[in-house]
Amino acid sequence: MACFVFLLQPDVGREKHIVTTLVRDLAGRDMDIADAVAEKLSYDVSLRTTPDIERQFRKLVIEQCKEWSRSEPAVFVVDALDEGLDEGLLHLLTRQVKDLPSFFRVVITSRPLAEISSAFEHVENITRKSLDTMDMQSQEDVQTYLDERLAAVAIKRRLGQPWPSRPAAKALLHQSEGLFQWAFTVTEYLGKCMNPNRQLDLIISLQRIPSVASRMDQLYATVLDGTGGTDDEDFVNAYQMFMGSILAAKEPLTLSAMRLLHGNTDVDPLELLERMGSFVVGFDSEDEPIRILHLSLREYLVDRATPPYRLSQVHNSEHLAFLCVRVIKDHLSKTCRILKPKQRSHAQSLTCPIPRESMSDGLTYAISFWTHHLPDVRDPTPEFMSALELLLDEHLQDLVSVTIALDEYKGFSDVRRWLQNHGPAGKQALLRISDDHWVFLFTWASAVLMNNFRVEEAWAAADDSVAAAIGIADGGTGNASLAEAAHTTVPVGATVSFRMAEVAKFALQNIRKASSTFS
Repeated sequence: MACFVFLLQPDVGREKHIVTTLVRDLAGRDMDIADAVAEKLSYDVSLRTTPDIERQFRKLVIEQCKEWSRSEPAVFVVDALDEGLDEGLLHLLTRQVKDLPSFFRVVITSRPLAEISSAFEHVENITRKSLDTMDMQSQEDVQTYLDERLAAVAIKRRLGQPWPSRPAAKALLHQSEGLFQWAFTVTEYLGKCMNPNRQLDLIISLQRIPSVASRMDQLYATVLDGTGGTDDEDFVNAYQMFMGSILAAKEPLTLSAMRLLHGNTDVDPLELLERMGSFVVGFDSEDEPIRILHLSLREYLVDRATPPYRLSQVHNSEHLAFLCVRVIKDHLSKTCRILKPKQRSHAQSLTCPIPRESMSDGLTYAISFWTHHLPDVRDPTPEFMSALELLLDEHLQDLVSVTIALDEYKGFSDVRRWLQNHGPAGKQALLRISDDHWVFLFTWASAVLMNNFRVEEAWAAADDSVAAAIGIADGGTGNASLAEAAHTTVPVGATVSFRMAEVAKFALQNIRKASSTFS
């Protein structure tokens, strides 16, 4: 096994790490490859962080493995491609993998989505195999699993032995059709519901539903109805709040992160999660990522569940944007204070990195993903705008420094774009990051990142500096002329070459705009 990569929603960006994961594993198995990769990165540091995974794969994998002498196959496994689908990754797997040395074997598992099937349809040297969950071996494995899980339920619930009856156990096995996911959901639910015998009869009655997908939907509906929460307003609110956050999160939240993000709510998230234990895993400890059971459950809750159980990812992502901004505003300055940039010294290296483990899970999530949630805020409330303005006024400098230290600097282009699209209030807020101080801060950030060989992040910071400079000249509307941008006040310490780079970049943007206008 050369490498194993599991793509699981909602781990945002997991597909972007597929190449670096493969490179790391290959380098760990062969010193020649390790030396070749190290040499390549020594003079092309952008390959470490580039979002272009196809270029990364070509330069760090294909080119470095050409001289690899190996007699046995090297197996590269990509599991659950359908749960981390990305156009660049799909292109890499269908076009570039064929250029690997012949001893490589790539194994991909996925549901047969139309987009994936069509992408691989005309690709040579591919063997397709549909897994039959109804074969004898699968049935025997699920039967063993069901027998052990049901015996544990009988002991836990004091149901006596044997439980269930053999006909009932046989009916459950038949309904599972070889799916461990179905068996897990059923046994987990029977272990926690109020009346296991009655619920077992209800589940067995589902065998009259013809398709597996429909039976899964009905099973999910049965489990939700068994929570008994439809007439409990507090339960419904907690369900929408906490399950909605789990579905909308850009990476799995921990229990401690949920508690910090949601603040002083009347219901602790653990109380809700314990009632939803058939659907989620990972809440046994404070710092374990909480994950939803399966992609089919996510699709059911978002698309097909009936109220009050249907969840809106966009609405909950919008709510998470507000929660993230509030957490940063309330906790960032209390948690960490690090070295601030000083005039004439912006080219220094980052001298005080912050260990990720020193920050709470909730604050780390908020810092890393608030800009990812912001585009989902369609109609911001005055409370949200007030919190955002306060963040920009009082905490942005801390935020820039911390994101650099946490290797999470993505730039503020999404923030600027969002502010520009939200009327006078948004444009007024945009002015808060459009003065000489912010030109200097982002210039400093770009220099720090470049000195630490983080080229892609350095460009993002340079882009922020240019935008801040342009914002000074045009009052934050984004419509400054090239001449105005060129004569913007230059912060102390900024180099002529850096300012010329700003002007050149702005000129290219206007050239492209003019070309599209007159073409």
